[in-house]
Amino acid sequence: APSPSEEELAGLLQQLSNIPVRLRERGEIQRSLASKRWLLSRRPALLSALEAARPSLEEVSGLCDEAAGLGLGQLPEVLQAAERAAAAERWDERAERALARREGMDALRQLLAEARGLRVAPSRSGALQQRVDDAASWWARAADAVSGVTSVEELDTLLRQAEETSVPPADRAPLLDKAALCRWWRERAAAAFVKEGCRLSLGESLAGDGHYELTTPDGGWGAHFACSFCTGESRYETAQFMIGCDACDRWYHGPCVGVDKKAADQMTEYVCLFCCRKSGTPYKYGPPEPVPKM
Repeated sequence: APSPSEEELAGLLQQLSNIPVRLRERGEIQRSLASKRWLLSRRPALLSALEAARPSLEEVSGLCDEAAGLGLGQLPEVLQAAERAAAAERWDERAERALARREGMDALRQLLAEARGLRVAPSRSGALQQRVDDAASWWARAADAVSGVTSVEELDTLLRQAEETSVPPADRAPLLDKAALCRWWRERAAAAFVKEGCRLSLGESLAGDGHYELTTPDGGWGAHFACSFCTGESRYETAQFMIGCDACDRWYHGPCVGVDKKAADQMTEYVCLFCCRKSGTPYKYGPPEPVPKM
């Protein structure tokens, strides 16, 4: 008699659920029908995978697990597929260890060469190849960064990627030296152009008009902060009282803008030197006029 088709087996399994058969017999019939169904539909898929150039580990392992669950694990094709899948799994374990240990590029390339010789494609070969490709790209960008103009942020990105891709410390040294030099210069420039207490970055300070919002983190005034008319180097200057301009809302040390404490307590309005210049009116608290030290 001809073998039943997959559709016929599926119909028998459906009918079985409505027939009052003892549990032991029901289970035996279900397993028998499921095995026949696997042999009809899944076995050809397994044979096709074995003949393919490099089937995926997930596909081969899934078919082998199905066969083993149905008691078909001793079929020659299943044994052959399981052996190939086991080799790919062992490779995956080695690749995972290599990635976790951040082994060098030579070791990773050797692993990739071994993977190409396997009959089943391992799951981690893509991640390993990506690590090698990233490293190759890193070398080119690192060479440009060392020889050309770059930013501290780009140097930091390259150094972080060097750590992730296991670049030897000696090869990172030029980047570390250049990043350290950039930070050293930036700190010196900030000390020269950004007054103590100013929350602006060096770039913002250079692009601004020289006026700074000098406040402590809690919103108060710091006794050591500089204003637009002092350098912040004299504790005597920075410890003085502050006076705010009613036109622009900027604040200055009273003595720095020619206003003593008694005059400040008596005045109802104060307009700073900058606002007076903008409006073309003389500054009231001189001569001499205060000299900005921006």
